[in-house]
Amino acid sequence: MRQRLLILSIFIFLGAVCYNCSSPHKKLFQQLASQKDKSKYPNEDSELALLMREMDRDMKAIKKAIVNQQKIPKVLKKFKAIHAATPTETDMKTPQFTTLAELLLTNTKKLYKTSQPQRAYNRMVRNCLACHQSYCPGPVVRIKKLMMSESSQ
Repeated sequence: MRQRLLILSIFIFLGAVCYNCSSPHKKLFQQLASQKDKSKYPNEDSELALLMREMDRDMKAIKKAIVNQQKIPKVLKKFKAIHAATPTETDMKTPQFTTLAELLLTNTKKLYKTSQPQRAYNRMVRNCLACHQSYCPGPVVRIKKLMMSESSQ
């Protein structure tokens, strides 16, 4: 019985590994790489860097939708790629990074269910800031500009 359970566990593990390796996110990363503005970003970029730029554009679109009281664009599927994206620095994907990324996804889900989208949106921006202050401080100023003022809440 134990041996069968062990074999079943191994197959489930291998299946999960194969699924993640043939990630549906690979198409997204390829698309983002082909759309990259090479005049602005001439160097080779990691999947995570490309995804972060796309997330920045999405956050701006969400902010605009909230301000204009329009339907908030669906971004959760795209944001989930954060777990599969290869970072520039391979040692960056620590348990803390994974926790902060998962918190961002949780708060993104809440954005679509709340009656206070400004608060939920600002919570997402604070998630981004917390991670970038720990891992990649370069975009912190840019991320702070995404915050919605308290007066618009």
